[in-house]
Amino acid sequence: MVSNTIDADDGVVAADGVIQLAFDRYLLPATITRQSYVVLDSTNTPLDNAAIKTLYDPVARTVTIVGPGGPGAAWLTPDQSYKLVLLVPRDPAVDIGGFRAIDRAPLAEGQKLEFVFRAGEPRRQQTFEPAVDFCADVLPIFFTKCSGPLCHGSSERAAAGLVLGTSEGVRVTARGRVAQGSNTAASATRPESTPSLFGANMEIVKPGDPGSSWLTYKLELARPPVVDAGPAIDVVCTPPEGALAIPAPAAAFTPLAPRILHPSAAERERTILSDYVAGREMPYPYPPESYVPPPPTAGNPAPSAYELTPLDFQERERIRIWIARGAEIRECGGCGVADPATDAGAGGS
Repeated sequence: MVSNTIDADDGVVAADGVIQLAFDRYLLPATITRQSYVVLDSTNTPLDNAAIKTLYDPVARTVTIVGPGGPGAAWLTPDQSYKLVLLVPRDPAVDIGGFRAIDRAPLAEGQKLEFVFRAGEPRRQQTFEPAVDFCADVLPIFFTKCSGPLCHGSSERAAAGLVLGTSEGVRVTARGRVAQGSNTAASATRPESTPSLFGANMEIVKPGDPGSSWLTYKLELARPPVVDAGPAIDVVCTPPEGALAIPAPAAAFTPLAPRILHPSAAERERTILSDYVAGREMPYPYPPESYVPPPPTAGNPAPSAYELTPLDFQERERIRIWIARGAEIRECGGCGVADPATDAGAGGS
């Protein structure tokens, strides 16, 4: 663990707020449970399990501890003292308890394990994450970055049978379906709960659980963008008549705990994550140094560097938030690259 909001906020947690812990490793999802920590009140009595929820963000590598009602609902008593204790398994080789990295490594030796804090007045902040809409924030990313004719476009040649270019394609081929690259358990099609093994029969998109969604880690395998590729391509979706209007894109997301922006190269691509997530990073491939985009043609603008780069942090977080909130899919209608000359200002309202 590299930081937390208790220390960052001088030991005060709003009575209706959250506690966030930031890590420099990807965590084993099965360890993001109440068996990995305990919150004690001023009499050293543990808070009831039902009074706390634990949320995992594998993109920012944070664990958030919050009351059962979520942010904005009080779960602590103002002016009371509390203690957060991180648990360490007695036998790291066998026991599951305690936060673990995906290779089952426990917390580093010498890690601070106890954090005393005081509950402050409620802040009535309803959420710490922006609202994300599938048609405004998620499908445009899939359409732009993932739906090439030889990748995951709407065709019979979609790689691994995964279609990401349309709402129906995502619904039928991604949500709740076991990823081909994770077929390492006894059944090829049934998601399995394997607490001691990361990635076995993991669903491509597991609604409500981005930490157990294969798509999350395929995107995480890609190296982070190192140069500014310019403004994003403006993708416009036109919902069918009678459908909900498409809102403006989500606001930028910033984790609460001070953090490391990107995991180390060793953690992401060379030794750790790539050992557990089969296949190449996505989107793939990247353009070579000598890449020269083809000249544009009528109705087919030349691809920019933006189209051929990995997803940036905000894009990956929008997909993560969408999955965490249930991976709702609705019909977005036809999507396409906006023509600046005729669609100025388009993008939904």
